[in-house]
Amino acid sequence: SFVIFVCCFILGVITSRYDPEFCKSILSADYINMTNENIAKGDAMAVYKSDGEMETFLPIFVNNLRIDFITFFSGIFMAFGTLVIMIVNGVMVGVFQYFFIAKGLFWESFLTIWTHGTLEISAIILSGGAGLTLGKGLLFPGTYSRFQAFKASGLNGLKIIIGVAPVTLVAAFIEGFLTRHTDIPDIIRFFFILLSLAFILIYFFWYPRYVAKKTDNINEVIESNPVYKKENVFDPKQILSSTDLMKQSFAQLFKNFGVIVG
Repeated sequence: SFVIFVCCFILGVITSRYDPEFCKSILSADYINMTNENIAKGDAMAVYKSDGEMETFLPIFVNNLRIDFITFFSGIFMAFGTLVIMIVNGVMVGVFQYFFIAKGLFWESFLTIWTHGTLEISAIILSGGAGLTLGKGLLFPGTYSRFQAFKASGLNGLKIIIGVAPVTLVAAFIEGFLTRHTDIPDIIRFFFILLSLAFILIYFFWYPRYVAKKTDNINEVIESNPVYKKENVFDPKQILSSTDLMKQSFAQLFKNFGVIVG
């Protein structure tokens, strides 16, 4: 997911460099004109200050969370849908960043965009990983039936997307409440970007490996057996976690998948 995003990011940058009109087809002419007006006024990042904090935070959170889940669920189309979304987002971000580079505003745009973008883009890439995990069962079922493998990969992908949702929430909060303060010293904003990147690398890459090394029979923890048919006994007094609720909901969906599709 990361490799696809980075390659398409580079593709967006290169295409924008050799075709200056390409950005209008990606970012829209209205956005380009508005940003050019802001640049002429001396505040290139004014778009992040145009609305109030809550008016910015809530719509962005809902939209980005929607994109995360669409990216995940698109993996049901043998991962093809997820790949398309990752390609589109990679090109879009590349074009967006190069637009400011061409205006000689790389540093200012970098500090502003990636203040929230470090977490936001990481969430999209991780959602792409969840979508590819979901599609993996359909494409590579191994010794299981295709449907059994799909159920197992669906649960594994669900674990990822549930972990991504809080990151999207924090990214939207930062964009709504912090990104607009472009008068904060550059060194502080740059340190904040590094701090966000460190969190992603530690929590999603280093920490799982650390836990795995300390866990006996790790394969039994991370690999669910799609053939196991044990029925869950309903206990009306049990309070389920959000993860368990999601897992049981998807279990019912998968159990009755044929009926629903029919």
